[in-house]
Amino acid sequence: MDHADWRRDLRRTILSRVVPRLSESVRDVGGAATADDVAPPQVAAFSDMVLAVAVPGLLAHVDALRAGGLTVDAVVLNLLSPAARRLGDLWLDDKLSFLDVTAGLGRLQGVMRALGPDFGARAPDRSGARRILLAPVPGEQHVFGLSVVAAFFRRAGWSVTFEPRIAFDDLLTLVRCERFTAVGLSVAGDRFLAALPAQVEALRRASLARDVALLAGGPAFLLDPDLHRRTGFDAVARDAADAVQKAEALSGQTDADGAAVRPV
Repeated sequence: MDHADWRRDLRRTILSRVVPRLSESVRDVGGAATADDVAPPQVAAFSDMVLAVAVPGLLAHVDALRAGGLTVDAVVLNLLSPAARRLGDLWLDDKLSFLDVTAGLGRLQGVMRALGPDFGARAPDRSGARRILLAPVPGEQHVFGLSVVAAFFRRAGWSVTFEPRIAFDDLLTLVRCERFTAVGLSVAGDRFLAALPAQVEALRRASLARDVALLAGGPAFLLDPDLHRRTGFDAVARDAADAVQKAEALSGQTDADGAAVRPV
């Protein structure tokens, strides 16, 4: 039996024997998902699974949720991303070790890769008109959410440069040498906020594209609705789908009345 056959058999076994028990425990704490809703207790239970269950088991659980009507977008936005955020929060609260969080996020990345074919990425815009650079602020460790954002942009046909670990000087070099329609920065912790206004201003000055759209994302901005304005960004994105919508509006699309859109 080759490796692929072994993985298929393992996933089939987990789906038929293990997942029913796991799913029952999730329903006990949060109720079954309806439409695209995932209740917070379900997210908490799934994040606990991520710490204890290998990728085939997590995929089988996701398969069961999708069979119950949850869309692949909802799986990514309403289950995987919040689970990753919860792991990060538990680490910041010293309730999980860095190794535990790293292992859990690795398993979530495995689930994301497996969902790739169903996520339906379109070919990027070969005209070069829609290019985005995505990166966390230098020093930020939480990048799973940004990988989800990258997947949504690729599906929308954007050419994506995703730099999960990059020094700020290298970020400036990239925007000087390559013409990006938009740049998205993610910030999870408030310890990076003091340097952010100067960094945003430097990115805007260095950009080869004079009308580059600068997007902010991450928990720090969701907690403070005006933070993106004070730090010099054009817009803040609530999640990956919203990031695509904001970037497309900022890059020149118009609303139903033909007026230029500059979202906030």
